[in-house]
Amino acid sequence: MSIFQLVVSRPVAVWMIAIAAAVFGFVSYQRLPLDLMPDLAYPSITVRTEAEGYAPEEVEGQVSRPVEEALATTEGLVELESRSRAGLSDVVLEFAWGSDMDRAAQDVRERLQTTFLPDDVGRPLILRYDPTLDPILRISLATDPQGSSLPDDDDLALVALRELAERQLKRELEAMDGVAAVQVRGGLEREVLVQARQDWLAARGVTMQQLITTLGAENVNIPGGAIRDGDQEFMVRTLNEVRSVDEIEQLEVRRPDGTGVPVSELAVVTESHRDREVESRLGGQPAVTLEVYKTADANIVRVARDIKARLGTDRPPPPPGLDPAVAAAMAGPPALVDQLP
Repeated sequence: MSIFQLVVSRPVAVWMIAIAAAVFGFVSYQRLPLDLMPDLAYPSITVRTEAEGYAPEEVEGQVSRPVEEALATTEGLVELESRSRAGLSDVVLEFAWGSDMDRAAQDVRERLQTTFLPDDVGRPLILRYDPTLDPILRISLATDPQGSSLPDDDDLALVALRELAERQLKRELEAMDGVAAVQVRGGLEREVLVQARQDWLAARGVTMQQLITTLGAENVNIPGGAIRDGDQEFMVRTLNEVRSVDEIEQLEVRRPDGTGVPVSELAVVTESHRDREVESRLGGQPAVTLEVYKTADANIVRVARDIKARLGTDRPPPPPGLDPAVAAAMAGPPALVDQLP
């Protein structure tokens, strides 16, 4: 009996097989993972070396060129280029597709061990580009010029935005399924600046080292082990971390005769912010950006949709004066992003 006769003589069985194939195909399609980039390894290696205080010309002559000469004869190398900037050297090695990158990285590592660089230059780092490690979503926070409840000072407003992103939004997003990590960039980080006055130190017989030692010793939380009481266990800790400028000013520095001198009589303590290394903007205004990274097996479209839903309706509204917006959705091609709710 031929296959055609079998199909005609048993129509019910054929329909059941067709329906089962359609159902299994539909279920498999729903579970099919979707990602922005294919799972592949780019045949490139970057050797990054930090040379703090070096000008671009010095970086090129004393760092980039020796590294280039040592790696120029690496097996399978197709192209070699270097980028020398102030305090940083990047030497990029391009290999042929299909090359064993693990073996190439080991070869580069062995060659770097025999390359001599200035003593004050950092240890070369071997970096490999992986597109799956890029953020899938960027979320920006900016102040609303009208009706803002944040401080009028731009620096204080950026400090408040940074704290909101780190203490609230970052923790919320990292608790979601499919989110591996969230990094906060931009804004200003709060910092307490202790400016010691040399004349005040000399007048009270205190050295700079004594002031530094006191500030380091008094601003710590130390674990003290545990105490067992039957089936219960209690953690013991020494809590002595300062939380305000007033607490720092009230710390006492002990002189050799045993008397204490408050920090307020030795230095000027002010609340400031760290130097800005990354500047983020939204609509021309200074902003704070959160970069969202997904887990390896997560569906990139579903994670992006869940995050947008959480920011839109499934989470409490932000404090007055804040305008959260998804600044750059990188969940897929533009047509795919436009289809997301």
